[in-house]
Amino acid sequence: MRSNRLLKKVLSLIVGLLLSFAANAQVQTPDSVFTTGRNSSLSSINDSSTFFNHFYQLILLGTDNYTYHNLGAETDYFLPGVLSAKSEFNSFNIFCQFPVILSKINQSHIGYLKGSKLEQAFSAGFSQRVFKYFTLKGDFRSINSPGFFINQQNKILNYHAAIDYKNRTGNYKINLAIHPTVINQQMNGGVVFDSLLDKITNNAGKSLEVNINDATIKYRNNDVRLKQKIVSHPSDSLNAFSFFLEHEIHYQTSSFIYNSTSANVDFYETVFFDSTTTSDSMHYYNLSNLVLPGFQLNTMAGKFESSLNLGIEESKYHVFDSIIIDNIYSIGINMILNSQNYNLKLSGLYKKSDVFDPSISANFLGNVKLNNGKIDLRAKVEYLDGFPSFFSSLYVSNHFIWSNKFRNQKTWKVSGGAFSSNNVWELSGNIYIIKDFIYYNSHAKPEQYDGRYYVTEGKVKFNFPVIGKWFIYSDTRFQKSTNEDIYRIPDIYTYSAVYHERFVFKNAMKISVGTGCYYFTSFMANALMPATSQFYLQDEVKIGNYPYFDFFLNFRIKTIDFFIKVEHLNEGLSGANSFYLPHQPSPGRTLKVGFNWVFNDNQDAIR
Repeated sequence: MRSNRLLKKVLSLIVGLLLSFAANAQVQTPDSVFTTGRNSSLSSINDSSTFFNHFYQLILLGTDNYTYHNLGAETDYFLPGVLSAKSEFNSFNIFCQFPVILSKINQSHIGYLKGSKLEQAFSAGFSQRVFKYFTLKGDFRSINSPGFFINQQNKILNYHAAIDYKNRTGNYKINLAIHPTVINQQMNGGVVFDSLLDKITNNAGKSLEVNINDATIKYRNNDVRLKQKIVSHPSDSLNAFSFFLEHEIHYQTSSFIYNSTSANVDFYETVFFDSTTTSDSMHYYNLSNLVLPGFQLNTMAGKFESSLNLGIEESKYHVFDSIIIDNIYSIGINMILNSQNYNLKLSGLYKKSDVFDPSISANFLGNVKLNNGKIDLRAKVEYLDGFPSFFSSLYVSNHFIWSNKFRNQKTWKVSGGAFSSNNVWELSGNIYIIKDFIYYNSHAKPEQYDGRYYVTEGKVKFNFPVIGKWFIYSDTRFQKSTNEDIYRIPDIYTYSAVYHERFVFKNAMKISVGTGCYYFTSFMANALMPATSQFYLQDEVKIGNYPYFDFFLNFRIKTIDFFIKVEHLNEGLSGANSFYLPHQPSPGRTLKVGFNWVFNDNQDAIR
């Protein structure tokens, strides 16, 4: 009997490993609209789009931040973006991050997506306990998108492998994670004349004349992270005062190469070195070492934890024949107080740099549960006096040369809201105060604004039944910038859906069918500069004020989710002004189908 159980575990591990080397993680495959609770009367709907809503060309997310980790735009990640309240919602950061979805032990998954315009996404992963105290995790993601223009092809390969160890008493834990990423993209400067879009029909985008038709970008990122923690008493011990020591080493290298066989003097304002070809590259290296000594007290009433944050890191940025080396020393404090009805968190961090002015960050987060936990009130105050990026400080290429001594950018964020515990509704808002903002001007060069401006944002989100098994979902953001000369966002962004959801075939299958609409008001959106992959100010055209309608059909059979979706259902019915970015038209009507299959030793845990 024991040998059979051992054989089963070995086979499960082998299957998980094979799957992990065959596909990619669910984080970019379509989410179904199903809840994890089998008997939930209300569903938490997620748009079952390909990679995010209407994400087709891998670069066209319509955000104001587009960064290669520390290589790109400034760390104004507090600010609301065009399509999301989270400005870290940009392609390279998101695709290089790799949140492993398999939080449960002895679980594997595989997913696949296929679109009528030849896009594909393939994912697989596993989390398997071996030798009692060791857990192996692995994920692989492959995304292919042919793009909308001549010769365009985009591809992402993303890997993740990790091993966890926890000793018998739980006093010591260690995690080693390795995460390499490769992104290949064919870039362009958009269509030559936007009016050309009026003359084409669905699937005819490959015939559009574009500003740049041979430019390519290759981006590589390698992450290795080691975390370990030792505690004087197990974390689940009550009425125990314990000391702990956390340690983390993080190694990261990133490289970026831009190539084009033509300098395209009609598109770029300046050509410095070679009028026949362009080849630019950057390389970034970082090694950080962080130690957190602290203590924690667990009681029946709650838990209190406090720790110091001591760190040292070395960063090296290499572009053309120039190298910047920066040593950063940090010290901070963290305090957490958790109880059944409220939570408080306070943290502060000071960083001393050899290159930039000192950086300071502070955060306060608190939440209180009311009405027996059915309502959650949250408040948060954040402050960041952050370093300028290496990229905006120094850059040398065939089209751009700059050397800047920028001040730190300072951002205040005050947010609060009320949230229902079952995700039925949410009312929240944010106020941002930004000083010394670093942006890219109309010449696609970094510039610093000498002053401050404000951004306000309100969010209304709900999901509730209207008639029988019919539900309505809406996520609407109202946002306003007081200085649209340097920071521009649409006044309203919304995604809403009406859908029908129910169990059928004696509760063996759950089905959801409906239609959704994505819309944002018109505004002078930032344009994309292919050579630097940064968004910059433009005053030529407005985009927006165009609805994108979708139709989706999702169903679950035990642990398998299937979906069918038609994106941009109304293509061609209300003009040809469907642009995600200036001069970058969105794709036409697209059919997408796919599935995600989760394997788990305990099937009831999935349902």
